[in-house]
Amino acid sequence: MYGSSSLIDDLAGRYYDVNIMELHRRFRADYGNLVIFPGAFGRKDTVVSYVPDDYQKLFRNEGPWPNRRGLDTFMHYRNEVRPDVFKGMGGLVNEQGENWHHFRTIVNPVMLQPKTVRLYVDKLDEVSRDFMGIIRNLRDDKNELPGDFNQWLNRWALEMIGVLALDTRFGVLEKDISQDSSDMIKYVRE
Repeated sequence: MYGSSSLIDDLAGRYYDVNIMELHRRFRADYGNLVIFPGAFGRKDTVVSYVPDDYQKLFRNEGPWPNRRGLDTFMHYRNEVRPDVFKGMGGLVNEQGENWHHFRTIVNPVMLQPKTVRLYVDKLDEVSRDFMGIIRNLRDDKNELPGDFNQWLNRWALEMIGVLALDTRFGVLEKDISQDSSDMIKYVRE
């Protein structure tokens, strides 16, 4: 477990300029499976566990109206910047408490039906197979992926969302993408 006394010093020192994946590897190696980051400026502490079973236990025991620290930026954008588009709906990732429960109650009957899932399996499998081909082509002679591989993960996620939400492929996994697809990637990043 990690205390608050040297967090700022460590972030400015030995953890400075380390990518997020390596940062978490180092935290786990240095402090174990449970790390507590003290809150700053009135924020609550953040607890990070590196044991997946801990999250399962947490999610199963938090009751019908969970309050999970979400993506505050997305909620601000949805509620303050573009309320005309999102109409007060934050979605399963961003909503909290009673609003989350209400939204989950609406989507569960549809999303948990095997026949609904079956509709998308082949299309999602096709996208995943295309992505695996991209990975094969991107690897170097040491079997390593390039430093900008994250952009390909984002493209894959966007393509999957297109299939799930709109039942269409956006074409963002193509080598030579259309201007529309290029714009979509740009807007998602922004």
